[in-house]
Amino acid sequence: MKKLSFLYNMSLEFSQPITNHNFKLKCLPQTSRRQRISDLSFELVPETAVSCGTDGFGNLTRYGTISEAHSLFGVNVTGVCELDGGFYDTAVKQSTLGLFKYQTPLTEPGDSLLNFLSELNLPDESSLDKARYIMSEIYNHFEYTPKATGVSTSAEESFRLGKGVCQDYAQSMLSLCRALKIPCRYVTGLLTGEGETHAWVEVESDDKWYGLDPTNNVEVGENHIVISTGRDSTDCSINKGIFCGQGAQSQKIHVKVEELNDTDNCAGSTSL
Repeated sequence: MKKLSFLYNMSLEFSQPITNHNFKLKCLPQTSRRQRISDLSFELVPETAVSCGTDGFGNLTRYGTISEAHSLFGVNVTGVCELDGGFYDTAVKQSTLGLFKYQTPLTEPGDSLLNFLSELNLPDESSLDKARYIMSEIYNHFEYTPKATGVSTSAEESFRLGKGVCQDYAQSMLSLCRALKIPCRYVTGLLTGEGETHAWVEVESDDKWYGLDPTNNVEVGENHIVISTGRDSTDCSINKGIFCGQGAQSQKIHVKVEELNDTDNCAGSTSL
């Protein structure tokens, strides 16, 4: 079992003050069979009352309204996660599992993905083995290229381009697996190291979810912390909101995940 400290810091700056800012955040990992969360801290700038809940996929949410004028909106999350890579979460009941068998507008395959799938030499084994093979092929197809795609880029568009980031790797893998009727879901989370948030795929097999990371061509283990799951990246968007005001927006995200020694007992904190 590995113990990790994690930090998620997001700041959104506006070139002109905004008001009546309604926000919804999904940035809090929660305890599950494979990960145990402790020392969780949530800070918001400007300080405001927040409501707590879960969405339709069971992801933790925080939402609220900032009425007064502000030019900075930020959130800081820290905590500790104990991970056991040998355990997997139990899959949801079959009636709900069907949601993850069907394509979404972001994962719907076009000619590029379907032609690629038809040429694969898929193993004649379990769905999980097929998904592992697809993961490797996706990894070999893509060139990791930041800013080549955007949040609204579909799997077909990024696959045709052959360039993208973890979101594109994951959604292309979802597209191919669902074309084979393999239940699978999108995951937003944190990865050991320093940078931004990460995305990967979970595949259902024998009533369990197995994590596969096509960006790194590895099975998910004790270096991946799950924040949220859904049908595609839209369901897992960390920050959504509407507000009154005009002007440009500039967002910065900083993630830091590192292993703790037995003598360490806190995640620390960072100011917004």
